[in-house]
Amino acid sequence: PVIAVDLDEVLGDFIPALVAWHNDRYQTKLVPSDFFSYTFKEVWGGTDAESVEKVHTFFTTDYFVNIKPVPQAKEVLERLKSHFEFVVVTSRQHVIAAETRRWLKEHYNNIFSEVYFGNHWSKDAPNPDLAAKNKTSKPDMCKRVNAIAIIDDSTKYAYQCAPFLKKVILFGNYAWNQNYINSSNSNSEEEEKTNNIIVVENEFNNVIRLTKWVDVEAELMKLLLPSNSNSNNNLYSSKKIPQINNGTLFQYTATPCPLQAF
Repeated sequence: PVIAVDLDEVLGDFIPALVAWHNDRYQTKLVPSDFFSYTFKEVWGGTDAESVEKVHTFFTTDYFVNIKPVPQAKEVLERLKSHFEFVVVTSRQHVIAAETRRWLKEHYNNIFSEVYFGNHWSKDAPNPDLAAKNKTSKPDMCKRVNAIAIIDDSTKYAYQCAPFLKKVILFGNYAWNQNYINSSNSNSEEEEKTNNIIVVENEFNNVIRLTKWVDVEAELMKLLLPSNSNSNNNLYSSKKIPQINNGTLFQYTATPCPLQAF
């Protein structure tokens, strides 16, 4: 069985490294718990484009190169790789594909069969919620690799993937992943804040929040039980997938752009 694994905050501590760089560069006093959102403009101000430009500068620094791995992740994945095929599905940009592969080889060598990039925060399409020809959504990536489960820290991606997968492990207890605001059903900013706040693990019975990799190990092993292993086929085929065109809310496409591993 194929398990999709997110990278940032699941395999590597991206936010702590970003915070250290930002404080050094801009003389701020940010801490990881300040990041109540992974849309960084909501934390430090500015526009999506300005935030993307700032993060791309971070990509050129040693802070990014030396991101620390999440504790226990490698040890657990080493134990599990004889039972599962692990594939990285990350929203990271195409421009950092080479550095991402280098980092994975350094910290998780011979664990993942492939690495796929969603390119969700690119300079030419900085709004992460709008579709673009060079983006691939998390559900699309999971479908293309025939994953039965995903491990991801994002409530948005958990919400998007849950209808299509056997298991979604919402990883971590971070400031930014306490709930999901489904803005697509909002008519106003005030309505968005009040009526569309979703606790994803309560919304779907196949979503579970886990904060330690040893607990992830136990949860994944349950997928190998006979009662689960016989229901892995046709996870996607019966789903009615809406066509989502360029410029609309970016969730799932019936005809996704080519999956790019680089």
